[in-house]
Amino acid sequence: ISQPLLQRVPQKLGDSDEALELRSRFDQTVRVFREHPNVANPSVLFQRGGVPQPVGGRHAQVRGADGGLDNIYIKPGTKLLYLGAAAGTTVSHCSDVVGPEGIVYAVEFSHRPGRDLVNMAKKRTNVIPIIEDARHPQRYRMLVGMCDTIFADVAQPDQARIVALNAQHFLKPGGNFIISIKANCIDSTVPAEAVFAREIKKLQQEQFKPAEQLTLEPYERDHAIVCGSYRVGKKKAKD
Repeated sequence: ISQPLLQRVPQKLGDSDEALELRSRFDQTVRVFREHPNVANPSVLFQRGGVPQPVGGRHAQVRGADGGLDNIYIKPGTKLLYLGAAAGTTVSHCSDVVGPEGIVYAVEFSHRPGRDLVNMAKKRTNVIPIIEDARHPQRYRMLVGMCDTIFADVAQPDQARIVALNAQHFLKPGGNFIISIKANCIDSTVPAEAVFAREIKKLQQEQFKPAEQLTLEPYERDHAIVCGSYRVGKKKAKD
């Protein structure tokens, strides 16, 4: 078990009811991590009815890791820009993974889930909540440093453009991206496969280099994860 995961339960909570509940869930997490034979990635597992399940419920990131992505580009020390943070459930798991040496810049436009995101971040010093429209990264450019990875789950028709704009501002050359594509949110009049192909082409035009694509069936219908690298320079020729 990684050190960031061991820091999941804040000691300052003492023996409060909240602390007891957190420790109970933490003990359950450790048990499943040690016993489940297929755990080979940092997505945390919990037991539901005796069956291991990824935390985050319907969140695409943990579904992708559970479904077989070779790399989700989030590890201890990662500087992560998370677009579409919602109330911060999956952001909190990313916070655990990146640990005290990493940071999660969590961007959410809606104010109602944004309040929950801010409250969650009060207990996690490596989460920076940003309540702003991801279409305008210049509005929060003073808050975000250069990042290793962008994760996007904004479910908007112009999602590829949103990711590209943020990458231009904050993603270092050679950095990585993970984008959750919900076909019905982009164009419900054509087959999902056509939407995925079109979005990948848009990403390639913006200097993204997709490396993996994974559909999230049977967890999610017409939903895929695409990940890869950004502005990858050509390898120098050998002398």
